[in-house]
Amino acid sequence: MRDFALIFRHAWELARKGAETFGGSARSYFRESLLLAYDQLKRNVTAKDLVKIMTGRYMSMSQIREEVKCEI
Repeated sequence: MRDFALIFRHAWELARKGAETFGGSARSYFRESLLLAYDQLKRNVTAKDLVKIMTGRYMSMSQIREEVKCEI
């Protein structure tokens, strides 16, 4: 399950950085920063996720990487 509060907080941080760097308001950068934040955080895998994947299965590290779609 995704932590949408974390995604939104990260998106606002990115929007504020964009506003500081390029000018304008954070609101004008929020839409794009939300897309970036979602893409960055959707691949985060927790230890619980790895346990669910590995429980009862014999998998190599490459198979686990493919399953979670991220580098470990």
